[in-house]
Amino acid sequence: MRLFYFKIKDKIYKIEITKTFKKMNSFTYALCQKPVLSVAMWMTGLCAFPPLFSNLPIDLTHTGALATTEFKVNVPKSYHLSLTVEFESAQKRVDDLVVGNTFNQYCDGTIKYNNIPVEKRKELGQPITLQVLVRKSKNHEIVFNQQFQSLCSTGHDGKNKSYRSIGWIPLSQDLYVIEVVNLQPHNQLKNVKTTLSLNASNGGK
Repeated sequence: MRLFYFKIKDKIYKIEITKTFKKMNSFTYALCQKPVLSVAMWMTGLCAFPPLFSNLPIDLTHTGALATTEFKVNVPKSYHLSLTVEFESAQKRVDDLVVGNTFNQYCDGTIKYNNIPVEKRKELGQPITLQVLVRKSKNHEIVFNQQFQSLCSTGHDGKNKSYRSIGWIPLSQDLYVIEVVNLQPHNQLKNVKTTLSLNASNGGK
């Protein structure tokens, strides 16, 4: 049993948690949405939502390169597919022209790259186009099939890693296989480690 005390608007709350949560599931996720209980659970890490998968390699230098893995969804919601680009050094990350180094009004996917003024494109990087297909493991039913065009960096680690958002995938509770195909070669990323991860959002999308 874990006992927690915390204060909200001059009122002291005491919460006893008798169940240990080894992984996020629908029950735990529901508790994490409760106005008072969620405060203690977030503070103690019980609402931590581990990636459905991470560090899945994908080759962005060749058209048709495939990345695939099996994963399990315990909580029905939308999940965020993201790309991590790991350069050989921090300086090579700064000098890179593919991933980009800014995020502005042209980066939300509502404006096609060709419609962005040429003088505004430099810091946005290059479009990274991926076909994403998700099917159920048991019967191979396709539940999601969409092409994403990612543009702009969503951040970096201050060292040699940059990040990009690919898109959101709504999923119900089940066991799945994801297939991600690169549709556009980027030879500048040769010898650069590129990986995918599928995460829940902190905002509970």
